[in-house]
Amino acid sequence: RIFAEKFNQVYDSFLKAGDEKSRFFSNISHEIRTPLNSIIGYEVLMRDTQLTEKQEQYLDIMKDSSETLLNLINQILDISKVESGKMRIEEEHFKSRDFFSGILDMFLYGAKNKQVLLSLSVDDTVPDTLYADAGKLRQILLNLLSNSLKFTDEGEIHVQAGFRETVKDLPVLIVSVADTGCGIRREDLQRIFQAFEQSGETAGRLFGGTGLGLTISKSMAEVLGGKLTVQSKENKGSCFTLEIPVKKGKAPVSAGSEKNPWTAQGQALTLLKGKKVLLVEDNAVNQKMETELLKKFGLHVTCASRGRDAIRMAQDEKYDMIFMDIMMPEMDGLEATRTIRNLDREDCKKIPIYAMSANAFDEDVKRSLASGMNGHLSKPVNLQVLEKTLQKVLG
Repeated sequence: RIFAEKFNQVYDSFLKAGDEKSRFFSNISHEIRTPLNSIIGYEVLMRDTQLTEKQEQYLDIMKDSSETLLNLINQILDISKVESGKMRIEEEHFKSRDFFSGILDMFLYGAKNKQVLLSLSVDDTVPDTLYADAGKLRQILLNLLSNSLKFTDEGEIHVQAGFRETVKDLPVLIVSVADTGCGIRREDLQRIFQAFEQSGETAGRLFGGTGLGLTISKSMAEVLGGKLTVQSKENKGSCFTLEIPVKKGKAPVSAGSEKNPWTAQGQALTLLKGKKVLLVEDNAVNQKMETELLKKFGLHVTCASRGRDAIRMAQDEKYDMIFMDIMMPEMDGLEATRTIRNLDREDCKKIPIYAMSANAFDEDVKRSLASGMNGHLSKPVNLQVLEKTLQKVLG
């Protein structure tokens, strides 16, 4: 809710000043990463409590949805990279049928509420495992399914996955999302893939909001060497078809699929027990969550809510490590870090200081390092990245 309100405010400003695209993306990224950090963090902490089977199922869906939302944020930030040809392709091995089923699972509840039939069929020609950029493929399909469900009030939505072998090029994965929704006017079909485009009153209602969903999907399809097309008739429904080249995959490594993050590897971090860290975080909810997360590693955590408090505490007490938020009132984390580095105590010049911030642009990372920090962790905090950082710095 907080993000939605902030988004509308910032987007309204963006429309009035089209040259502020970078600032718009930066603000949106920060506003949504902050609450998402708490959602993902508490989902991780809940895994370490006594759960019923139903609660575990809810957490699984919560985790998938949170990761999807985070992936969407990252892809929105990558629009400029698409335009400049600098977007990276991150391929991985994944089980195809589990992949498609997992995507549909996120929409089952919404489809049931609208009494819309949601179905999936995967041709026998589709290999059990594929090697492709699963993240971008997932985001494309989620965008398409989200649109279909939003604008289909009765009937059905059907996802069909097929596979076509080729003689010279890579095999092609073909995925279609067909619905019986309100469809798209013929004159609007050429405009729906344009960024920030609301083509007419009807299409504006259909593809409102930022107008980025289909733009991102089409751009990602092209980055992956494929294409995204649409066929539609007004009041009859639409069918979006994605075609991308893929490789047949190998069985994915299962070690990374452990649901409970507190594995034997995490428990081995007991060597961190008793190490003192200072957490500088002005958001009360995030501060509480991050404190609990760090305590899980056996750390003794002290908190500061402002940059000036962090300076005073670093002057009065010796810490093994400092986690520093960037955007804080009165004094930001960059200034606080520079001040700590200039304190008279010798250990303040050497203490490891890591940014833990919702600022996630490359230039944000550079500013953190330039201020005297040793590293930059982006929110939402990834447990595996945090674990590796603690091992590296304090282990």
